[in-house]
Amino acid sequence: MAAIGDSPVPFDIREAAHTRDFRAFPQSVEFVFTNGTPARMRRGEIILHVCLHGTYHRGNAGIVLHKNGIAPKDDRMTDFLETAA
Repeated sequence: MAAIGDSPVPFDIREAAHTRDFRAFPQSVEFVFTNGTPARMRRGEIILHVCLHGTYHRGNAGIVLHKNGIAPKDDRMTDFLETAA
């Protein structure tokens, strides 16, 4: 098993995004987290994790801003759609 960050990795997120081969999503991929823990996830679960991971960090950043008296800008999808309409 290759570690995340090693080359080549068994799953390339960029390749998956470009090919859009959804039939491969149920396939399991074995890998090692950067802390050395071996893991196995389905390709679709990896895509979902990547999509949700940024949301987690944006939420934390918003809390830090709010606690320091800074009002974060609206970044919800509905705000974007309203502005674009």
